[in-house]
Amino acid sequence: MNESKVSRRKALKALGLVAGSGAVVAALAGCGETQVVEVVKEVAVVQEKIVTVTVPEQTPQRDNVTIVMQSWWAPTIGLPFQAWDEHIRTFSNTSPWVTLEVEYVPWGDMIKKYLAGVAAGDVPDVFHSSIAFARDLWDQGTLEELSEFIKTTPDMAESTFMPATTPYRNSQGKWFAIPWEGFDGRALYYNVAHFEEAGLDPAFESTSQWDWDMLLEASQQLTQRDGDKVTRSGFLIIRPHMEYFCSWLYCQDAEFYAPGETKVAFNQNDAAMKMVDWHLAALNDHNISIPIVAERPDVNLFQQGQASIAQNGHWAISKMRTDVPGLKFDLMGIPKGPGGSKMRTVAFTNLHALPTKARHKDDAWDFIAWQAGLEQQIKKLQLMDFPSPRLDFYETNEWKIQTQRVPQLKNLPTMLEDGGAWPYVRFSEVNNTYTPIMEGMMIGQREVGAGVADMETGINEILGKAAEMMG
Repeated sequence: MNESKVSRRKALKALGLVAGSGAVVAALAGCGETQVVEVVKEVAVVQEKIVTVTVPEQTPQRDNVTIVMQSWWAPTIGLPFQAWDEHIRTFSNTSPWVTLEVEYVPWGDMIKKYLAGVAAGDVPDVFHSSIAFARDLWDQGTLEELSEFIKTTPDMAESTFMPATTPYRNSQGKWFAIPWEGFDGRALYYNVAHFEEAGLDPAFESTSQWDWDMLLEASQQLTQRDGDKVTRSGFLIIRPHMEYFCSWLYCQDAEFYAPGETKVAFNQNDAAMKMVDWHLAALNDHNISIPIVAERPDVNLFQQGQASIAQNGHWAISKMRTDVPGLKFDLMGIPKGPGGSKMRTVAFTNLHALPTKARHKDDAWDFIAWQAGLEQQIKKLQLMDFPSPRLDFYETNEWKIQTQRVPQLKNLPTMLEDGGAWPYVRFSEVNNTYTPIMEGMMIGQREVGAGVADMETGINEILGKAAEMMG
């Protein structure tokens, strides 16, 4: 970090001093103003008199700047996101010389817009980076290494955050992002009223002990049909996307990556095949779900009571509560699978990164540290029902109070404590290989064993090339 940055930081901490011949200046902590005590010697009577002078605190003089943050958390997503958008503007209360400009970009366009900006030399100061592309952008040299910034802000040190966040922000000992969004994972949401009607115990203490057989049995009890036609899905079967796929691996105590992340391990003990076979049997043989069709409104089906169990992310708790206030629901991890020891899930957190070509790196870093700090993480909880990647967060009274108000939050730490890795290395390329193969297996156009083998071969080729590029 350059000397101008350090001196500027020191200037922020400096207090205004009153200087004078023979004056002694002392700042009294804990006051709304700075109290300056001046000792004045009156020679005629040879005695000392204490005079207290009140000096208003001066706002440090800084050049006015506008920092640009690029994010997909648009206010139009829902009321919680609107509230968060309004809140982050209060950063200017901490740094009054900074104007925050937020450029909202649809998630699917984020990486394209960012890379176009890199090529044109026009990047944001703060980049809200998904784990889907943070590592790749680091490997491409577009993100700033943050070690020197972290040294100036101990609250952003590695020990502050949950260990499961490390792979998403560190590569070969280099720190390139700060976690602040989430902590998040994949869950099975379930309709509590449907459970009670079917005589199923909806308590997390019960559902957390389920295995795949128990999930299937419960789904059969919950399914409603008109003849052979399913009118209410006991469990809404999907084409498994990669995040969901990984969660079902981890509940078997299997892994997506082999050590070193240069190849996959999901074929060990036939874990991937077992996962696909279970879903195909549930869909085609046990008939617990409406058919998989294009543009099926899965979230709406759950919200409208047409599905009793459906997958979703932890992030959706707040949106579900605000969109359908009368819905009684809870959530669980993925039930224990063959060879597994317990309910498991994937765990991840999205990040803030500092582009190497950012114009206002010091002020951008201050914003990043502010948003990832404990106070703002608590505010995010209160506005959005979101948990945090910070370890100290779960010891706060605010967390305990919020879990009383929003009981769906209470069990998230249990679900996430040993969450497995999200598939973050070369995600776009890997996903482009994975998706058509998985979809082919789910609609019966590919035999499962051959499909999983092809998936392994294709993804290993991508990961191998990535490892070669990184040396």
